[in-house]
Amino acid sequence: MERRSIQPQRLQVPERPVTRSARVHHLEQPRRKPRVVTPPTKQQSDRATLHRYLSRAAKKSDLLARSFELSEQIEKELLAKPSFFGKMRSFFGKYALSGLAVAILIVAGYISFDTWQVNRRVTTEVAQASEKSGDAATSHQEQEGMDETPIAEDRVASYKVAADMPRAIYIDKINVKARTLPMGVNPDGSMQAPINIFDAGWFSSSAKPGEAGAVVIDAHASGRLRQGLFAYLDKLESGDMITIEKGDGSKLQYRVIAREEVPLEQIDMKKVLLPHESTTHGLNLITCSGSYNKDAATYDHRTVVYTEQL
Repeated sequence: MERRSIQPQRLQVPERPVTRSARVHHLEQPRRKPRVVTPPTKQQSDRATLHRYLSRAAKKSDLLARSFELSEQIEKELLAKPSFFGKMRSFFGKYALSGLAVAILIVAGYISFDTWQVNRRVTTEVAQASEKSGDAATSHQEQEGMDETPIAEDRVASYKVAADMPRAIYIDKINVKARTLPMGVNPDGSMQAPINIFDAGWFSSSAKPGEAGAVVIDAHASGRLRQGLFAYLDKLESGDMITIEKGDGSKLQYRVIAREEVPLEQIDMKKVLLPHESTTHGLNLITCSGSYNKDAATYDHRTVVYTEQL
């Protein structure tokens, strides 16, 4: 039996007939005119740019106004409820005067206590001097200023004391370079002075160099025949410098801030034993001055120089 191949049949879709009227309609439709874009004039462009700027400015102005309103609201809330730092400022402002008053009381108490200590030490020295052998104390007082032998520089250099005590005093302006000997109180209550007129005497009941208070040093202005160590103490003026050397070799500088000459009967030793009112660490120098009183066997004035430690 003969086989035949079967070819698939293609379906023919008949084309849609185009009528004459459709063709005519298509041909008769008018073509669209191309859109012509006219560029804006310079005036229109400027107006548009100005409009954009004004819009942005309006938006920024609105935001700024809102931020001001918000900040005012926050400020009112903070004032209604003070912050921690605000409370602290209020606290310190309230108690500042009280603190100042307490500080003044403390300083006044310290000064009173320091004055009491000085007076107590002086009283103790007087009592101890009175208890000593009358002959020894009287002997020193009778010999004060009697020795007019110059002291060689090597004796000044070799002189030794405890590390915290004043060893020597130097005043370049009036050519003073001397050892400083410890002094106490005479039986009559007066401050002892050196036997040699070229020595300086440190009142051992006064402050030590570098301590709070006043280091008190005295010396003779003259002897019977010679001028003493402090002959020109009255020449010192404000700003002049004085050096104190301690036993350990260290040196402290003092600057003159005041000088006074007082009649002997008006001398206030409490004032001499305290630092000048403008400082807490001072050095006070004292010597005889004025005219010699034969009856009292002393001069009728005292020159006192007040200094401050630098």
